[in-house]
Amino acid sequence: MRERAGRTFRVETVLFSWCLGVSMVASSCRQDTSGSASAAPPTTPQLEVATVKSAKLNTTERLPAELTPYERVEVFAKETGFVKSIAVDRGSKVKQGELIAELEAPELVARQAQANASYESAQSQLAAGQARLASDQGTYQHMSAAAKVPGVVAANDLEIAQKTVQADEANVAASRKQSKPPRRIFGRFRSFNLI
Repeated sequence: MRERAGRTFRVETVLFSWCLGVSMVASSCRQDTSGSASAAPPTTPQLEVATVKSAKLNTTERLPAELTPYERVEVFAKETGFVKSIAVDRGSKVKQGELIAELEAPELVARQAQANASYESAQSQLAAGQARLASDQGTYQHMSAAAKVPGVVAANDLEIAQKTVQADEANVAASRKQSKPPRRIFGRFRSFNLI
């Protein structure tokens, strides 16, 4: 209840202050008509006029400024290396696909040699696995042919030979998956703009 009474009091105070302000402004804006008959008619103001002439400016102003390019693009190479040659200058306009720089990367040559060595190692492991598979398959075939005669080959030995062939087949399959030829890595490569 107090809150409502306080609000009403504030509204009445604001309303009273506003009415007082409006009445003061209205009373101060009255025109004095007593001295208007004796006042002189308004006069036309006098202005100085000059003719316009065309002339060269003889002053030079030096203002500090910073020029910024219309478009700026940062270009990064996919691999690190040494710059062999730069085909464009700073600020030159280039088109898409135009050669910007040529880089040399000895690390890429070393990586290519390592990839080739890994590939050759995997190929030799594949060849060794295939030879082992062929040998174990031959052994298994001879043992299975001999097992047809009762008492010549134990059933356990035949089963061991069969599991050995299956393991060799799995090893050869895994070696085939690992012995993919390496992709070509260049020791020199070109960097093009990517705009």
